[in-house]
Amino acid sequence: MASCIPTLFPNLNEPIEGVTPTIEGATLSAISDAQGQFQIIGLPVEPLRLLADGGTAQGPGTWPRLEYDLMPIPGVNYPMTMPIYLLPLDLPQGVQITETQGGTLSLQEMPGFE
Repeated sequence: MASCIPTLFPNLNEPIEGVTPTIEGATLSAISDAQGQFQIIGLPVEPLRLLADGGTAQGPGTWPRLEYDLMPIPGVNYPMTMPIYLLPLDLPQGVQITETQGGTLSLQEMPGFE
């Protein structure tokens, strides 16, 4: 068995409390604390996908759901060398995309980005 102890931060290096990380296809999950840290104990030693659901975060802002591939090491905490960064979503400038309709997003702050 292994465990995963990363830290969740937005782009300003301030922790995000209340994010729900889960292991895809398993009942393993946690909630990030006031320091943005969480621990998931009992990971199987096989390739896994960590889902970080920012929709449950405490405080202001809207946060995304991100996915990370993991390969736990038996008997040790997962050696993440850097924090997980969740960038806040800018919903007023967002583009709604569905399974049948795409969209194009342009950013005023980045001319030419599309």
